[in-house]
Amino acid sequence: MLSAIGTPLPEVGGPRRRLVTRLLPLLVIAGLGVLGYVLWPRQATPRQLPPSPPPSPQSSPTSSGVEPFIFSVSSVTPIAELPGEATSLSDPAGTAADLVSATLSDFYEAAFLDPRNWRSASYEPAWTAFAPQAVEAGRLSVDTLTAGSDAAGRFVDIRSVSGHLAVEVLIDADNQATLAVATVHFTAEARASDGSVTRLGSVGRFTLAPSDSGWKIISFRVDRTETPDKTLGSSPSTAPG
Repeated sequence: MLSAIGTPLPEVGGPRRRLVTRLLPLLVIAGLGVLGYVLWPRQATPRQLPPSPPPSPQSSPTSSGVEPFIFSVSSVTPIAELPGEATSLSDPAGTAADLVSATLSDFYEAAFLDPRNWRSASYEPAWTAFAPQAVEAGRLSVDTLTAGSDAAGRFVDIRSVSGHLAVEVLIDADNQATLAVATVHFTAEARASDGSVTRLGSVGRFTLAPSDSGWKIISFRVDRTETPDKTLGSSPSTAPG
């Protein structure tokens, strides 16, 4: 099992940037499953969403050979930055969750599914999902966050099996989403030239913040696993006696 923790550089600037800087150490606690209970005395009830169909391994790739991939969002939990001041949490949280899902879907597509990236061992398109101060942390964790720098020598095809995420969104007193933590579960099948199949798993938490070009990853804690899947590999043929 591989794991990685990305730690962005401190941001300086206006009140929102200072708020993010103060919250980041506490969001490590969120990785232990206590977000809201430690940071804020009141947490809104999670808004359960109807599950959307997971990406199918049989979905048709685009003309560029990239399999389309979109995370399904299982739940959205809005959290008031200052309890009692935000008037309506669900709408801005839902909008932010959709944008967070789009960022992470693009990232996982580039990191695992785009053959132009894993066949060349170059994942530069994936790092566009990261804020500038977190890009280097992503690059240093390339073998944890992607199909791997050696994927081209091991696999001939990689297809998604499933992907879903739960999003917690911080809402300020002006009903603006200022920070989000997404818990991600992703599985792909990687097939080798001999027909054997390896399950690639990626589970973790990403912290994202809004920017002028969409929501960007500012820190992460991710575990990546590889499991041989004997049930999906091709069986050797038996020559007639």
